[in-house]
Amino acid sequence: MTLSGAGPAPYGARRRLGALYVQRDFPHFLTNFRDLCAELTSPDDFALATERLAGRLAGEGVRHAEVMCSATIFARRGLPAAEILDAAW
Repeated sequence: MTLSGAGPAPYGARRRLGALYVQRDFPHFLTNFRDLCAELTSPDDFALATERLAGRLAGEGVRHAEVMCSATIFARRGLPAAEILDAAW
């Protein structure tokens, strides 16, 4: 499942992606982090993820959040870092 142009994720995809947020230990976290990063395949995915995160945080009353994105991870896979950062802005 890729996020690009997606509406709400189908139940199975949401369940599969949700499982990536449960870690048994640090090596399992790294595996899940790698798998989650593989779902982000275009600058549009970053724009969508940023938009949804901002909406979710606002809905929870969060007024300030520091969110990190290591564009270098994705640049190694051929996604231009500048485009990723522009999309997430």
